[in-house]
Amino acid sequence: MKQFFTLLAAVLFTATTLAQGNLTVTSGGSLTVSATNYLTAAGNFSNNGGTVTLNSTADNFSSLIVQGTATGDIVYNRFVNVYDDLNGGGWDFVGAPTGMTIADFITANGSNIQVLGDDYAFAQYDNATGQYTRYATASQTGSFTPAQGYALAMSPEDLPPPPSGGVPGTTVAFTGAMETTSQSINIVNNHDGAGGRRWNLVSNPFPSYISGNTAAGVTNFIDANSTVIDNERLAVYGWNGSDYDIYNQLSGGFSIAPGQGFWVAAASTSDAALDFTAAMRTSIGTGDFVSGPQLLTYNLGLKLYNGEIERAATNFYFRDGLTLGLDPGYDAAAYNQSTKLSSRLAQGSQETAFAINAMDIDDLQNTRVPLEIRQNAGQAFSISIADMELPQDISVYLEDTLNGTLTSLKDGDFELTAQSDLSGIDRFFIVFKDNSVLSSGDNLGINTLNVYKANTENFVTIAGITPSLGKLDVTLYSMLGQTVLEKALNQTTTTQRVSTEGLASGLYVVQIRSGNQIFNKKIIIK
Repeated sequence: MKQFFTLLAAVLFTATTLAQGNLTVTSGGSLTVSATNYLTAAGNFSNNGGTVTLNSTADNFSSLIVQGTATGDIVYNRFVNVYDDLNGGGWDFVGAPTGMTIADFITANGSNIQVLGDDYAFAQYDNATGQYTRYATASQTGSFTPAQGYALAMSPEDLPPPPSGGVPGTTVAFTGAMETTSQSINIVNNHDGAGGRRWNLVSNPFPSYISGNTAAGVTNFIDANSTVIDNERLAVYGWNGSDYDIYNQLSGGFSIAPGQGFWVAAASTSDAALDFTAAMRTSIGTGDFVSGPQLLTYNLGLKLYNGEIERAATNFYFRDGLTLGLDPGYDAAAYNQSTKLSSRLAQGSQETAFAINAMDIDDLQNTRVPLEIRQNAGQAFSISIADMELPQDISVYLEDTLNGTLTSLKDGDFELTAQSDLSGIDRFFIVFKDNSVLSSGDNLGINTLNVYKANTENFVTIAGITPSLGKLDVTLYSMLGQTVLEKALNQTTTTQRVSTEGLASGLYVVQIRSGNQIFNKKIIIK
């Protein structure tokens, strides 16, 4: 027999699962789930004139999961950041964890929302124009769209100061019916249109967390939507108040909070359904985005500073099974493609600026990764290690090919004053190197060359060529030791190609000589 829970009076729920139960709140009854707790009902939910309230703080969000049907309203008090008067910041991205009209939302919460001229600091985003449309204070129409994200900022006036180290903000009340079935919203890539963007502002439509990636759950947001999100940006881009934090398959088991807004990049120029399935729901999580345990992963984070002001950051990760090319769901392009610091993939297309560059653990031993630095002429800047978890015997160098310098970032910052406007990927490189293979004087020699061949290409690419390497000769051998091709490289061209057109399928060895230095790399021709 199923259990039935009927609430006639006020009840505060802690972490609870009603394994076989229906949940009914009668007229005059009251159910409250505190910010640090959750409630899961395997049966049906019914609110027959009582009050059901879910609370949240900057760090904790309550959760309600109903496996059956749900009737009647709930109230979700959702935390939102305070507007920053001095800097025009403090915006938050949220969605509605319940059904509700915009007018009712303003009636309930308008006194706490920041006002900007004739509008509220409350807006929809149109990626066809790349513009926000704010709701006017005079009148509002329409209802919240499930799974759509909205920009919102609260007024700082009359709010108590946050706890020490806390985030300033308050809650807004979403009142309405809760979603218990799968929801979807169309996303589209309007990047090629006039002023359009590939970015879509979406949100978790449930009053519960959802699993973000494979480590968080068998059914999760990234895996379920891998075909409709751009494969260079297969991630969740979450706004932290000043920049975008990127969450993907490298982020441990992360979850997305109830009513949390975030950005995804659409793959198609036609509408495609982004899915939030009921099976993604989970009660596990704290805060807006949550990182959990992960597989053995090494990482390096770099930041660029102008004086004492941090301007940009980029990150490198190393985990078994990844490649130097694009690994969708692991590599993640920068949200802002004109960011002041980014990297390119060590192999394959180098058109896209990446904020997360993921490679195999073996690539720590000898890999040279293009680094893009964007600075104006006369601007002094420095690049330093922000976060690092690398094996002790791995060195990290920033190579400046124009000045011929190799700076060990483990020993100190790279500092430079730009003599001309800086951009592009031919001058600066990050070099990861096993100390055991270093040459005298930290001269990395031809071991820093990147040699690779993509399956779809009929040529071998050799990148990282500089005049300091001396005369370079390339020989291509079959596995029987026969010479099938010889070529001398141009010392002044950074990246060059060696044609494999007409060669039989099989395994070959590319050998590069410079004086008494020899570099060998196996390739497969298909």
